[in-house]
Amino acid sequence: MVTIRDVATAADVAVSTASRALNNNPRISQKSRDRIQLIAKDMGYRVNSNAKNLSLGESNVVGVIFPVTKVGNQENTFHIDMMRGVNKELAPRKYVMSVAMGQTDTELLSNVQAMVLEAQIHRFILLYSKKNDMVTQFLSTQNDVRYVVIGEPVDSGTQFYVNNDNVLAGFDATKFLERTYNSKHILFIKSNKNWNFEIQREHGFNHAIDELKIKHKSSNLGLRHGNDNSDRLIAYIKAHANVDGVVAADDMIGFTFFNFWKKTFNKDIPVIVFNNNQLFSRMGNNNFHCVDLYPDKLGQEAAKLVFSDDTRGYVVVPHKVR
Repeated sequence: MVTIRDVATAADVAVSTASRALNNNPRISQKSRDRIQLIAKDMGYRVNSNAKNLSLGESNVVGVIFPVTKVGNQENTFHIDMMRGVNKELAPRKYVMSVAMGQTDTELLSNVQAMVLEAQIHRFILLYSKKNDMVTQFLSTQNDVRYVVIGEPVDSGTQFYVNNDNVLAGFDATKFLERTYNSKHILFIKSNKNWNFEIQREHGFNHAIDELKIKHKSSNLGLRHGNDNSDRLIAYIKAHANVDGVVAADDMIGFTFFNFWKKTFNKDIPVIVFNNNQLFSRMGNNNFHCVDLYPDKLGQEAAKLVFSDDTRGYVVVPHKVR
Protein backbone atom coordinates (compact mmCIF):
# COMPACT_ATOMS: atom_id res chain seq x y z
CA MET A 1 0.00 0.00 0.00
CA VAL A 2 1.31 3.44 -0.92
CA THR A 3 2.00 5.64 2.12
CA ILE A 4 2.35 9.38 2.58
CA ARG A 5 6.10 8.82 2.96
CA ASP A 6 6.22 7.20 -0.50
CA VAL A 7 4.45 10.21 -2.00
CA ALA A 8 6.84 12.61 -0.25
CA THR A 9 9.85 10.70 -1.57
CA ALA A 10 8.52 10.67 -5.14
CA ALA A 11 7.78 14.40 -4.95
CA ASP A 12 11.13 15.13 -3.28
CA VAL A 13 9.52 16.99 -0.39
CA ALA A 14 9.20 16.49 3.35
CA VAL A 15 6.40 14.26 4.66
CA SER A 16 4.83 17.27 6.39
CA THR A 17 4.80 19.17 3.09
CA ALA A 18 3.19 16.25 1.26
CA SER A 19 0.57 15.96 3.99
CA ARG A 20 -0.28 19.66 3.82
CA ALA A 21 -0.49 19.55 0.02
CA LEU A 22 -2.83 16.57 0.03
CA ASN A 23 -5.05 18.32 2.58
CA ASN A 24 -5.11 21.55 0.51
CA ASN A 25 -3.34 23.56 3.18
CA PRO A 26 -3.05 27.17 1.93
CA ARG A 27 0.49 27.35 3.34
CA ILE A 28 1.54 25.30 0.29
CA SER A 29 1.37 27.06 -3.07
CA GLN A 30 -1.35 25.98 -5.47
CA LYS A 31 1.29 24.91 -8.00
CA SER A 32 3.00 22.62 -5.46
CA ARG A 33 -0.34 21.24 -4.26
CA ASP A 34 -1.36 20.37 -7.81
CA ARG A 35 1.99 18.68 -8.52
CA ILE A 36 2.01 16.61 -5.33
CA GLN A 37 -1.66 15.64 -5.66
CA LEU A 38 -1.04 14.48 -9.23
CA ILE A 39 1.90 12.34 -8.09
CA ALA A 40 -0.23 10.85 -5.32
CA LYS A 41 -3.02 10.07 -7.78
CA ASP A 42 -0.62 8.41 -10.23
CA MET A 43 0.80 6.29 -7.41
CA GLY A 44 -2.69 5.22 -6.27
CA TYR A 45 -2.39 6.88 -2.87
CA ARG A 46 -5.55 7.07 -0.77
CA VAL A 47 -6.01 9.51 2.11
CA ASN A 48 -6.47 7.87 5.50
CA SER A 49 -9.67 9.68 6.49
CA ASN A 50 -9.51 8.46 10.07
CA ALA A 51 -5.99 9.72 10.60
CA LYS A 52 -6.87 13.00 8.91
CA ASN A 53 -9.84 13.58 11.20
CA LEU A 54 -7.98 12.49 14.32
CA SER A 55 -5.36 15.12 13.56
CA LEU A 56 -8.24 17.62 13.83
CA GLY A 57 -9.37 16.10 17.14
CA GLU A 58 -12.27 14.15 15.66
CA SER A 59 -12.72 10.58 14.41
CA ASN A 60 -14.38 9.79 11.09
CA VAL A 61 -17.25 8.13 12.94
CA VAL A 62 -20.87 9.14 13.49
CA GLY A 63 -22.49 7.74 16.61
CA VAL A 64 -25.97 6.28 16.10
CA ILE A 65 -27.87 6.01 19.37
CA PHE A 66 -30.73 3.54 19.87
CA PRO A 67 -33.46 4.01 22.49
CA VAL A 68 -33.11 1.96 25.66
CA THR A 69 -33.92 -1.64 24.73
CA LYS A 70 -34.42 -4.58 27.08
CA VAL A 71 -32.93 -7.97 26.27
CA GLY A 72 -35.48 -10.11 24.43
CA ASN A 73 -37.32 -7.22 22.79
CA GLN A 74 -38.01 -7.85 19.14
CA GLU A 75 -35.79 -6.12 16.61
CA ASN A 76 -37.27 -2.92 15.25
CA THR A 77 -36.94 -2.95 11.47
CA PHE A 78 -37.75 0.77 11.42
CA HIS A 79 -34.43 1.46 13.17
CA ILE A 80 -32.56 -0.77 10.74
CA ASP A 81 -34.05 1.07 7.78
CA MET A 82 -33.05 4.41 9.32
CA MET A 83 -29.49 3.13 9.68
CA ARG A 84 -29.43 2.19 6.00
CA GLY A 85 -30.31 5.78 5.16
CA VAL A 86 -27.60 7.10 7.48
CA ASN A 87 -24.99 4.84 5.90
CA LYS A 88 -26.01 5.94 2.40
CA GLU A 89 -25.00 9.49 3.31
CA LEU A 90 -21.89 8.57 5.31
CA ALA A 91 -20.20 6.31 2.76
CA PRO A 92 -19.28 9.04 0.22
CA ARG A 93 -17.87 11.11 3.10
CA LYS A 94 -15.59 8.24 4.20
CA TYR A 95 -17.37 8.09 7.56
CA VAL A 96 -18.65 5.00 9.35
CA MET A 97 -21.25 4.35 12.06
CA SER A 98 -20.71 3.34 15.66
CA VAL A 99 -23.83 2.18 17.49
CA ALA A 100 -24.66 2.95 21.12
CA MET A 101 -27.20 0.74 22.89
CA GLY A 102 -28.14 0.07 26.49
CA GLN A 103 -30.67 -1.75 28.64
CA THR A 104 -30.99 1.22 31.00
CA ASP A 105 -30.68 4.99 30.68
CA THR A 106 -27.52 4.92 32.79
CA GLU A 107 -25.89 2.22 30.68
CA LEU A 108 -26.73 4.03 27.44
CA LEU A 109 -25.38 7.34 28.81
CA SER A 110 -22.14 5.66 29.86
CA ASN A 111 -21.65 4.26 26.36
CA VAL A 112 -22.25 7.64 24.74
CA GLN A 113 -19.91 9.40 27.17
CA ALA A 114 -17.15 6.96 26.25
CA MET A 115 -17.75 7.62 22.55
CA VAL A 116 -17.36 11.38 23.09
CA LEU A 117 -14.57 11.51 25.66
CA GLU A 118 -12.47 8.52 24.65
CA ALA A 119 -13.23 7.78 20.98
CA GLN A 120 -13.38 11.46 19.97
CA ILE A 121 -16.76 11.05 18.24
CA HIS A 122 -18.33 14.48 17.82
CA ARG A 123 -21.34 13.78 15.58
CA PHE A 124 -24.40 11.81 16.71
CA ILE A 125 -27.81 10.77 15.42
CA LEU A 126 -30.43 9.72 17.96
CA LEU A 127 -33.06 7.32 16.66
CA TYR A 128 -35.56 8.49 19.26
CA SER A 129 -36.86 11.52 21.15
CA LYS A 130 -38.06 11.49 24.73
CA LYS A 131 -38.53 13.84 27.67
CA ASN A 132 -35.76 14.35 30.24
CA ASP A 133 -33.38 12.16 28.26
CA MET A 134 -30.01 11.80 29.99
CA VAL A 135 -28.18 11.31 26.69
CA THR A 136 -29.42 14.47 24.97
CA GLN A 137 -28.84 16.44 28.18
CA PHE A 138 -25.21 15.29 28.17
CA LEU A 139 -24.66 15.93 24.47
CA SER A 140 -26.09 19.45 24.76
CA THR A 141 -23.36 20.33 27.29
CA GLN A 142 -20.53 19.35 24.93
CA ASN A 143 -19.46 22.40 22.94
CA ASP A 144 -17.74 20.46 20.16
CA VAL A 145 -20.53 17.89 19.70
CA ARG A 146 -23.31 18.12 17.12
CA TYR A 147 -26.33 15.84 17.33
CA VAL A 148 -29.52 15.33 15.37
CA VAL A 149 -32.69 13.78 16.77
CA ILE A 150 -35.03 11.70 14.62
CA GLY A 151 -38.43 12.60 16.00
CA GLU A 152 -40.12 15.69 17.41
CA PRO A 153 -37.75 17.27 19.98
CA VAL A 154 -39.22 17.50 23.47
CA ASP A 155 -36.29 19.28 25.15
CA SER A 156 -35.29 22.87 24.41
CA GLY A 157 -31.61 22.02 23.93
CA THR A 158 -32.20 20.13 20.67
CA GLN A 159 -31.26 22.33 17.70
CA PHE A 160 -31.51 19.80 14.86
CA TYR A 161 -34.15 17.19 14.15
CA VAL A 162 -35.78 15.18 11.36
CA ASN A 163 -39.34 13.97 11.60
CA ASN A 164 -42.57 13.05 9.84
CA ASP A 165 -45.74 15.03 10.41
CA ASN A 166 -47.18 12.38 12.72
CA VAL A 167 -50.37 14.33 13.44
CA LEU A 168 -51.15 14.49 9.73
CA ALA A 169 -50.16 10.84 9.32
CA GLY A 170 -52.65 9.82 12.04
CA PHE A 171 -55.31 11.97 10.40
CA ASP A 172 -54.70 10.50 6.93
CA ALA A 173 -54.67 6.92 8.23
CA THR A 174 -58.05 7.36 9.92
CA LYS A 175 -59.62 9.04 6.91
CA PHE A 176 -58.31 6.20 4.72
CA LEU A 177 -60.21 3.57 6.74
CA GLU A 178 -63.44 5.54 6.62
CA ARG A 179 -63.10 6.29 2.91
CA THR A 180 -61.96 2.81 1.82
CA TYR A 181 -63.99 0.57 4.15
CA ASN A 182 -66.73 2.91 5.38
CA SER A 183 -65.51 2.19 8.91
CA LYS A 184 -67.72 3.82 11.55
CA HIS A 185 -66.37 2.26 14.78
CA ILE A 186 -62.61 2.79 14.61
CA LEU A 187 -60.20 1.72 17.34
CA PHE A 188 -56.83 3.40 17.96
CA ILE A 189 -54.31 1.15 19.72
CA LYS A 190 -50.91 2.06 21.11
CA SER A 191 -48.13 0.75 23.31
CA ASN A 192 -47.59 1.50 26.99
CA LYS A 193 -44.41 3.49 26.25
CA ASN A 194 -46.09 6.89 25.81
CA TRP A 195 -43.73 7.79 22.97
CA ASN A 196 -44.20 11.28 21.59
CA PHE A 197 -44.82 9.99 18.04
CA GLU A 198 -47.66 7.79 19.32
CA ILE A 199 -49.24 10.75 21.11
CA GLN A 200 -49.05 12.83 17.92
CA ARG A 201 -50.57 10.07 15.78
CA GLU A 202 -53.41 9.76 18.27
CA HIS A 203 -53.98 13.52 18.05
CA GLY A 204 -54.32 13.16 14.27
CA PHE A 205 -56.69 10.23 14.76
CA ASN A 206 -58.88 12.30 17.10
CA HIS A 207 -58.95 15.23 14.65
CA ALA A 208 -60.17 12.92 11.88
CA ILE A 209 -62.78 11.32 14.15
CA ASP A 210 -64.13 14.75 15.10
CA GLU A 211 -64.33 15.76 11.45
CA LEU A 212 -66.02 12.50 10.42
CA LYS A 213 -68.34 12.50 13.46
CA ILE A 214 -68.03 8.75 13.93
CA LYS A 215 -67.62 6.51 16.99
CA HIS A 216 -64.16 5.60 18.18
CA LYS A 217 -62.10 4.33 21.08
CA SER A 218 -58.45 4.57 22.07
CA SER A 219 -56.76 1.82 24.02
CA ASN A 220 -53.34 1.17 25.54
CA LEU A 221 -53.07 -2.57 25.00
CA GLY A 222 -49.34 -2.95 25.66
CA LEU A 223 -48.96 -5.57 22.95
CA ARG A 224 -45.18 -5.55 22.46
CA HIS A 225 -45.12 -9.19 23.46
CA GLY A 226 -48.44 -10.19 21.89
CA ASN A 227 -48.61 -13.89 22.79
CA ASP A 228 -47.84 -13.14 26.45
CA ASN A 229 -51.17 -11.33 26.71
CA SER A 230 -53.23 -13.59 24.46
CA ASP A 231 -56.06 -14.32 26.93
CA ARG A 232 -56.48 -10.67 27.85
CA LEU A 233 -56.30 -9.61 24.19
CA ILE A 234 -58.89 -12.14 23.06
CA ALA A 235 -61.20 -11.05 25.89
CA TYR A 236 -60.78 -7.43 24.80
CA ILE A 237 -61.53 -8.28 21.16
CA LYS A 238 -64.67 -10.22 22.09
CA ALA A 239 -65.88 -7.27 24.17
CA HIS A 240 -65.40 -4.91 21.19
CA ALA A 241 -66.86 -6.97 18.37
CA ASN A 242 -68.45 -3.86 16.84
CA VAL A 243 -65.05 -2.41 15.88
CA ASP A 244 -64.79 -2.23 12.06
CA GLY A 245 -61.37 -0.61 11.61
CA VAL A 246 -58.11 -0.24 13.53
CA VAL A 247 -55.40 2.42 13.50
CA ALA A 248 -52.31 1.06 15.26
CA ALA A 249 -49.57 3.43 16.42
CA ASP A 250 -46.98 0.69 15.92
CA ASP A 251 -46.69 -2.00 13.25
CA MET A 252 -46.01 -4.85 15.69
CA ILE A 253 -49.05 -3.94 17.76
CA GLY A 254 -51.21 -3.66 14.64
CA PHE A 255 -50.10 -7.01 13.24
CA THR A 256 -50.64 -8.76 16.58
CA PHE A 257 -54.18 -7.35 16.85
CA PHE A 258 -54.90 -8.26 13.22
CA ASN A 259 -53.93 -11.90 13.83
CA PHE A 260 -55.84 -12.27 17.09
CA TRP A 261 -58.96 -10.72 15.58
CA LYS A 262 -58.82 -13.25 12.75
CA LYS A 263 -58.33 -16.14 15.22
CA THR A 264 -61.26 -14.93 17.33
CA PHE A 265 -63.84 -14.24 14.63
CA ASN A 266 -62.39 -16.16 11.66
CA LYS A 267 -62.52 -13.03 9.52
CA ASP A 268 -60.31 -10.06 8.73
CA ILE A 269 -60.56 -6.50 9.97
CA PRO A 270 -59.10 -3.45 8.19
CA VAL A 271 -55.93 -2.38 10.00
CA ILE A 272 -53.51 0.43 9.16
CA VAL A 273 -50.11 0.83 10.81
CA PHE A 274 -47.23 3.30 10.63
CA ASN A 275 -44.34 1.57 8.90
CA ASN A 276 -44.06 -0.16 5.57
CA ASN A 277 -42.87 -3.47 7.02
CA GLN A 278 -42.62 -5.79 4.01
CA LEU A 279 -42.81 -8.94 6.14
CA PHE A 280 -46.07 -7.90 7.82
CA SER A 281 -47.50 -6.77 4.49
CA ARG A 282 -46.82 -10.20 2.96
CA MET A 283 -48.13 -12.10 5.98
CA GLY A 284 -51.24 -9.92 6.12
CA ASN A 285 -53.52 -9.45 3.15
CA ASN A 286 -55.37 -6.71 1.30
CA ASN A 287 -56.96 -5.54 4.57
CA PHE A 288 -53.60 -4.79 6.19
CA HIS A 289 -52.35 -1.33 5.21
CA CYS A 290 -49.57 1.03 6.20
CA VAL A 291 -48.51 4.64 6.29
CA ASP A 292 -45.03 4.59 4.77
CA LEU A 293 -42.85 6.98 6.81
CA TYR A 294 -39.73 6.40 4.68
CA PRO A 295 -37.33 5.60 7.55
CA ASP A 296 -34.37 5.37 5.16
CA LYS A 297 -35.06 8.97 4.11
CA LEU A 298 -35.30 10.01 7.76
CA GLY A 299 -31.87 8.53 8.37
CA GLN A 300 -30.34 10.08 5.27
CA GLU A 301 -31.68 13.55 6.07
CA ALA A 302 -30.43 13.25 9.65
CA ALA A 303 -26.95 12.42 8.36
CA LYS A 304 -27.03 15.44 6.07
CA LEU A 305 -27.98 17.68 8.98
CA VAL A 306 -25.21 16.35 11.20
CA PHE A 307 -22.67 17.67 8.64
CA SER A 308 -24.52 20.91 7.91
CA ASP A 309 -22.97 24.29 8.69
CA ASP A 310 -26.31 25.66 9.87
CA THR A 311 -26.75 26.61 13.52
CA ARG A 312 -30.33 25.30 13.64
CA GLY A 313 -32.37 23.16 11.30
CA TYR A 314 -35.05 20.55 10.79
CA VAL A 315 -36.45 18.44 7.95
CA VAL A 316 -39.97 17.03 7.66
CA VAL A 317 -40.11 13.87 5.52
CA PRO A 318 -43.50 13.33 3.80
CA HIS A 319 -45.47 10.09 4.33
CA LYS A 320 -47.66 8.03 2.01
CA VAL A 321 -50.68 5.83 2.74
CA ARG A 322 -50.37 2.43 1.07
